[in-house]
Amino acid sequence: MEDGYDILVEDRGGYVLLVLSGAFASTGFAKLRDTMTSVVEKKTKEARCLVLDLAKTTLLTSSCLEAMYSARKQGETNNWSVVITSANEDMVELFELTGFDRFFPMYRDVDAFVAEKGL
Repeated sequence: MEDGYDILVEDRGGYVLLVLSGAFASTGFAKLRDTMTSVVEKKTKEARCLVLDLAKTTLLTSSCLEAMYSARKQGETNNWSVVITSANEDMVELFELTGFDRFFPMYRDVDAFVAEKGL
């Protein structure tokens, strides 16, 4: 884990999974934004969804939330969606307090997302 944060990217066919670990502050925000932009711009043939796994995330700044929203808007023009999985209690509270829970479907975990979408 570099600088207190890490992003693991996995193309899983019908979706791309980003596992976020650690605290995403100033440098973490830039890497998160760039990674999400890159994934959505790739427009892979099979993947139609960006899944953000927050199980190991300890901090997201408002800039990170804005970057997620931007990826969501960018994805809409490319028929992509962005969803949140495995958010711990603090992350759920952050999304609820900021109102960002209205913009992102949230799933208990990746398996719950996969089961609902039939992937």
